Amino acid sequence: MLDAYPDAQPGWRIEDGDDRVVMSDAVRINVRADESRSVTSLRPSHLMPGDYHLAVELRDTTGQLLGQNAFEFAVRPEEQQ
Repeated sequence: MLDAYPDAQPGWRIEDGDDRVVMSDAVRINVRADESRSVTSLRPSHLMPGDYHLAVELRDTTGQLLGQNAFEFAVRPEEQQ
């Protein structure tokens, strides 16, 4: 069984191809033992065409890293008609 983490902090950031943070956020939540749930939905509709990196982390109240994940994605220009 996994531990509970009261007042944990899931955070995320989106970086562009030059490693600049273009969006980020973090919240505080109570994570129960063996729990999995959605915390937020990202809809970065204002991103310019290009390559991006999404990094997600979960930290406890002391700042210790509990978990992380990353995803590479690209925004392509709309085709002109």
